Amino acid sequence: MNEADFVFPFIKAKYLLFAIVPVNLFVASMLIKKMFTRPIEGVKFALWLSLLFVLYFIAFLYSPGRAGVCKCFGVSLFGFMEPNAVLFSLAFLGIMLLGGIILVLWDWFVRRREMKKI
Repeated sequence: MNEADFVFPFIKAKYLLFAIVPVNLFVASMLIKKMFTRPIEGVKFALWLSLLFVLYFIAFLYSPGRAGVCKCFGVSLFGFMEPNAVLFSLAFLGIMLLGGIILVLWDWFVRRREMKKI
């Protein structure tokens, strides 16, 4: 944890984790709040967060300093290790991202069509 992060080499990994916690708490609170008022706004927050995860995940996979480190973030998914866990993680993040984009675009087109009726 005291070593530099592979994606952001100017910051230690533990400081990056401590910086991520408030962002995740903020997004979680906004998701809960928006779930009862305007759900599509919550989808936008989830889309933003999943986009950050996808970008960091891809940057981590192609980081030059990562040689010799497990690409799967140390995760064992259903008993599979590195190659399969990476594919499952990337597929899940991609589905989240694609689903969010589809919902936001669908909402945008519906609103646009409603505005034309007025």
